[in-house]
Amino acid sequence: MLLSIVSSALLIMFASLIGAIFVWKGFGKFLQKNTQYLVTFASGVFTILTFSLLKETFHLSQSTLFTVSSIITGIILIELIIKFMPSAHHHHSVPPDCDHKHSHIDARRMMWSDAFHNTGDGILLVSAYMINIHIGIIATIGIFLHEIVQEISEFFILKEAGYSTKKALSYNFLVSSSILIGIFLALTLSSINWMTAPLMGLATGGFIYVLTRDLIPHTIHHAKKTNSIFKHIIIFIIGLIIMLTVNNFAPHTHEHPDHSEHSISNKLVP
Repeated sequence: MLLSIVSSALLIMFASLIGAIFVWKGFGKFLQKNTQYLVTFASGVFTILTFSLLKETFHLSQSTLFTVSSIITGIILIELIIKFMPSAHHHHSVPPDCDHKHSHIDARRMMWSDAFHNTGDGILLVSAYMINIHIGIIATIGIFLHEIVQEISEFFILKEAGYSTKKALSYNFLVSSSILIGIFLALTLSSINWMTAPLMGLATGGFIYVLTRDLIPHTIHHAKKTNSIFKHIIIFIIGLIIMLTVNNFAPHTHEHPDHSEHSISNKLVP
């Protein structure tokens, strides 16, 4: 299990490099035209992931009230982070759709915000694998797609702030490694049996927030702005179908939190 989590984290960290590589190789125009559709595809992926996490969280919990409370807490926590760190918003256009130039201070704030975001991704990833491996795989795909779009746009922001390509690439990768902090925190907390259920609830709330306050609103905005609603719907459905297929054919086993084998600390072997 630990091997799967670390492998997923490394794949997600690679997203911080892929944007710069594509741009450097001259695929900037292709990305600029299609990045918005990648966000829409990610919305389809996150819809299935969020539904799966929600269903499994209630299945594994012994208290509906406690589960609902932990999910709402997860949503509120992310809202508070974004409220007090306004530069933590996501850029989903390439180049970023902004009406101002970015300074080095802006870039530093963005990187700190992204580090908090990536730490949260690490917690979400572990929580997904705690349910079962196929939920973990879906979570990895969803987070990876989301990170590709964000890291590409953040690369542009760093370049606009005056960083060289090498520095922008290095900083992006360094910041992305903060996902390992989230993984460490989640693994530590999950070793405490009574923390398993609230951790899953918090993670579920996080995914609900990303889907309903970030991905879907952005997709709707872009679809209306470019009059491409039908194309976005098709791509969204493709994301749904692919993830439903993974969901149905991947191994699926329930691991109840009241069983000792549920603890991640007892499953640190692949």
